[in-house]
Amino acid sequence: MSKIIPYVFEPDKRTWSIPDQLMAQVFVKMHDLGIDRTVFVNGTVINYLQWLLFCQAKGNVVNIVGNEKEVEAVTWLNSFGFNYAFGHFCFFPQTWGKNSVELGKMVLKYWFEDLSTDAWGLDVIMGQVPANNERAIDFTDKLGMSPLGTVPGIRYKDSDEAIGSYFCYIERKDISHG
Repeated sequence: MSKIIPYVFEPDKRTWSIPDQLMAQVFVKMHDLGIDRTVFVNGTVINYLQWLLFCQAKGNVVNIVGNEKEVEAVTWLNSFGFNYAFGHFCFFPQTWGKNSVELGKMVLKYWFEDLSTDAWGLDVIMGQVPANNERAIDFTDKLGMSPLGTVPGIRYKDSDEAIGSYFCYIERKDISHG
């Protein structure tokens, strides 16, 4: 059974909840499969050291999704506002067309319900993907995210021309009652 493992600093142990070696292996897997170029389209993370710094940076809330045998996905929130954040998903091939939507919905529920406190909580999670990434847009639709539209003129690192960004969102009420 799959579970969500938060990547958090544990002050009493003076270490992170998931060993750096495993987090580095996650990036190496992304890189070897070419997924890193799809997930980090702006080129901000290009090696495992940058990945570790990204995961440990204030303002990024990173989780590993997996079971006792393998890492199935890595997900994170960032660009927080008062009651919203941008959500990011990176699933590995063993989940594609199988249980990625189920796992994605589990992560959304975790973000909305388990990360909330009496003083703070997310009401909206937004998504942004290159407008030409039809599989990612289809995935957001299957998660129940609503389209906001496409912003033209946005360029990405590996693109010679502007391809635009597709934006979408989902509200807490859509998960809690769905």
